[in-house]
Amino acid sequence: MIWLLGRRGMLGRVLEQELSAAQMPYHSSGRECDVTSEESISANAPNPAPRWVINCTGYTAVDTAESEVNAAWAVNQRAAAHLAQYCAAHSSRLLHLSTDYVFDGSESKGYTEAAPIAPQNVYGASKAAGEQAVRSALAQHVIIRTAWLHAEHGRNFVLTVLRLLRERGELTIVDDQHGSPTYARDLARAIVAIAGSAQPAYGTFHYTNSGETSWHDFACQIQDYALELGLSSRLRTIRAISSAQFPTAAVRPTYSLLLCEHIAQTYGVELRPWHQGLRECMERVAARVTE
Repeated sequence: MIWLLGRRGMLGRVLEQELSAAQMPYHSSGRECDVTSEESISANAPNPAPRWVINCTGYTAVDTAESEVNAAWAVNQRAAAHLAQYCAAHSSRLLHLSTDYVFDGSESKGYTEAAPIAPQNVYGASKAAGEQAVRSALAQHVIIRTAWLHAEHGRNFVLTVLRLLRERGELTIVDDQHGSPTYARDLARAIVAIAGSAQPAYGTFHYTNSGETSWHDFACQIQDYALELGLSSRLRTIRAISSAQFPTAAVRPTYSLLLCEHIAQTYGVELRPWHQGLRECMERVAARVTE
């Protein structure tokens, strides 16, 4: 039995679909389980105790976290500690999601799992602390750092760009931040492979789609697919700007490419190019529009 937490989130929704497609028995919880509360975790846990707990919850509002520090730490650090302690007490394994924002973006060749962390904002610091809480409390854990996550639902860059293409005559997108867009369904498939492993390897892993791009070029590819798939009817200008021209409350890493060979070699999961994941995502968006 797998216990999926955060079923209504961007990743949780597709992971539930992929678990069902793989015919893997699972129990899922949404907001009714307050992961910041040990009592709520115990009250909502399935019986018997699950073999895996998959934590897809998280405080992900990067800029808002700068002013809601306590809320970010409650979900990203304290909840991770509670879940790890629950798993330790019930001989369960924990799969926990983290982020490229634990790095400072100064490494020009990309980050391995062993690279030193140096978060530059509250969100990244709270996620880094959550990682450490899991490691300290539970040996049987898998931490997956991912980046630039998107899906056909929820709040994410792809759907935001599609909306702006409809609403504006011109878009301005930063071009000096680089990383790897990751389709949430591809990550969900990797998680299913890990949870289904007879002898899982534990520790920290990176998972993104392969290749790298900038936010500006990502937006241009979204527009190209939108025109092909009938999600946009007119070519818009997408103007490249610097991060200095678009200040945000939270500092972002300028280069946060995650090197993912470890998870590919250990679990045999596919790291398909980011533009292929984006294409599938947008095909699903288009299918929903025509339903």
